Amino acid sequence: MQDQLAAVESRLAKLETEGQIAQTIIQSYEPSVCLIHVALVFRDHATGARLRYANVNSSGEPATDEHNNPLLSLTGDGPEVRVDVFGTGFLAARVDKSSPIIT
Repeated sequence: MQDQLAAVESRLAKLETEGQIAQTIIQSYEPSVCLIHVALVFRDHATGARLRYANVNSSGEPATDEHNNPLLSLTGDGPEVRVDVFGTGFLAARVDKSSPIIT
């Protein structure tokens, strides 16, 4: 019973130490983590016209075809097609304060 208690206490001490190390790492490197948001729009290469939804229905949603795909057009009167992309990054080095290098 004493051996089992000693083994449990040893495992508990190890977990507490690892938890403290993890907290230290998180606190040290948290300022280097960033959220990246990219908004994409699409243009016709030849004319520069932006891709738009062909039109919208009465509820303001893009009109769709029989397969529920949105109808798109370079000349439509609907809003521009826009894709929002999110990701995370980590500041690896800084040349100067105005020019971060994100990987």
